[in-house]
Amino acid sequence: MALTSGRGADLATRLAERRPLVAAGVFDALSAVLAERAGFEAVFLSGSALALTQLGRPDVGLLTLTELADVVGRVTSRVDVPVLVDADYGFGNAINVYRTVQVLGQAGASGIQLEDRVEAARPADLKQRPVVSTGVMVDKIRAALDARGSDNMVISARTDALYSSSLDETLGRAERYLDAGADMIFVEGCVTDAARREVTGRLSGTTPVLFNTGIMDQGHMPSFEELDTLGYRVILFPGAAVVAAASAMQRVLADLRGWMHGDSFAPPPADLGAAIGASDFLNRFA
Repeated sequence: MALTSGRGADLATRLAERRPLVAAGVFDALSAVLAERAGFEAVFLSGSALALTQLGRPDVGLLTLTELADVVGRVTSRVDVPVLVDADYGFGNAINVYRTVQVLGQAGASGIQLEDRVEAARPADLKQRPVVSTGVMVDKIRAALDARGSDNMVISARTDALYSSSLDETLGRAERYLDAGADMIFVEGCVTDAARREVTGRLSGTTPVLFNTGIMDQGHMPSFEELDTLGYRVILFPGAAVVAAASAMQRVLADLRGWMHGDSFAPPPADLGAAIGASDFLNRFA
């Protein structure tokens, strides 16, 4: 990985460390600032969270590259930690992926995650997660590596093949992606400890392996220590912040409606200005 300076280099250097990197899922500049101030060393710009917050829709491929790049630029202008960006299927074929990587790199992305899932065209595809051929995904990875050129950017390859293929076949795909030059690998759908052990045992080596906590049911979440012991180097929490934000908004809006009918209401006690460093910013112009 020929990375020399910048956020991408910082991400690559951090990935080379033994301890896992936990990346908080964010969806705008505010959530990114809060994650950075909470002490997270990296953030993950989640495609699902963006679809929910930017469009008010489920993650079915409606978000455009232009819309994604716009949010990336706003986030990277506010935080110093590396930003790993969910680019879904790359917005098209290998040629489209080439431009996607260039555009997101210019917006400040430290890393880009590409997946081998086809563009969702039907509701059933969301559960079945059909995938493109291995060759198509390999071409996309090579295009991404070519597009980054000398820029500092980590290319993460994700496979959703486990939803329709055996674990052995899925790992074979993942190995092809690593052979193509992917800097990091992500096998989605590993809900059992046995699957996670097989994945890390076969793929970890010198390549960072990523785990997505978003697929786990409540009460079945592996501990940080367990994932560390297995060999995962990146742990994503893509939806925790956006779910918490939506839940809090639902509660306060319900309370506000109650106030309209005679109930008491007090705004949530939070100094958001302090939380985002408003005073430091304003003092520059005092």
